[in-house]
Amino acid sequence: MRPPRGLTMVLLGLVLFGIAGLLILADLVEHDISEALGFLPLILGAFLVVEGLLALWRARRLPPERMEGRPK
Repeated sequence: MRPPRGLTMVLLGLVLFGIAGLLILADLVEHDISEALGFLPLILGAFLVVEGLLALWRARRLPPERMEGRPK
């Protein structure tokens, strides 16, 4: 069985948060292009986590037949 779409988005967002953390940590050690690169996965990761949490919240509120896009 496939994991829910929202859970996949949350996990991907957390991975991007980890990448952003590593890039920002690298900036503390050596100032170079990593400072600019650290914010891109941070913003994308935050977006994916929020969207994933909203998708999980909607999945709990809507009945299964409404989640597949079929009108009732």
